[in-house]
Amino acid sequence: MLVCCNLKLDKAQEYYVHSYSPDGKWHGQGASELALSGIIASPQPYFNLLEGFHPNGRDYLTGKRVSPLKRRAASDFVFSTPKSVSLQALVYGDEQLREAHRQAVNSAIALLETYSQSRICQKGRSQVVDTGNLIVACFEHIESRGVLLKDIPLEKQYLFAENPHLHTHCVVMNLTQLADGRWRSLHNQQMYAYQKKVRERYERTLAERAQQLGYQIRYKQGSDFDLAMYPQAAIEAFSQRRRVIDRLGAKSESSSWEAKSQIWLKTRCCKENKSDSELMTQWQHKRQVVNLDGLLA
Repeated sequence: MLVCCNLKLDKAQEYYVHSYSPDGKWHGQGASELALSGIIASPQPYFNLLEGFHPNGRDYLTGKRVSPLKRRAASDFVFSTPKSVSLQALVYGDEQLREAHRQAVNSAIALLETYSQSRICQKGRSQVVDTGNLIVACFEHIESRGVLLKDIPLEKQYLFAENPHLHTHCVVMNLTQLADGRWRSLHNQQMYAYQKKVRERYERTLAERAQQLGYQIRYKQGSDFDLAMYPQAAIEAFSQRRRVIDRLGAKSESSSWEAKSQIWLKTRCCKENKSDSELMTQWQHKRQVVNLDGLLA
């Protein structure tokens, strides 16, 4: 699954660094041009880029200075594994499958870069040009969010489902480099227009990697799939948030993938930010309660 949204400065800063994911990784040709690679060892270059500065914080990259409160800081492309992959990777500890997710994300970012553009002015006329490079900060998370349940008849107003949910936030900076070496703001309209192709690239790559590891695949619709060993009952037992999205989607006038993406964004609640060890303990307990091993037998 892929969901996209634009980020203001405060959201990008607080959510992706200060909160609970300090060990992101740099990706993209644009990042390489700025000598950024591997682990994001310090948040300061990340903060500087969000405001339109060079990672060193001294040079403003996008030409005309714009208040960081008024400009788009970044775009968030969130790649999520199917629930069965999350369960196998996180509850049953298949690190190779988790690595397959990372490889699929890398492949999707490479395709996303081919759609990168910028808007420039030549001879008094504005035009959009292809750039082919992005600066991407990737943050891998492992748990689902709670969901607002005011329209669902359950005992509590909020449900912190905290189910296994392996996904990566790819924070695409609002910067891209022109052919002449200058940096300009990123025109991301084409990236959004082709997000379905990017999602399919991610899902197909992940499915191929899973099959190479010996898993059988059950396709659901298009490139969407699950590991064949997981029955629907096992998936639903760890999918409270998905069930809420599906129920709200049933009330919507549109059942399209884009409509569900909007519901996904509107129902996001805060996380409790438990440690990985706390989450793993919680999931192993739930594994026993729902008899997950028996469902897979």
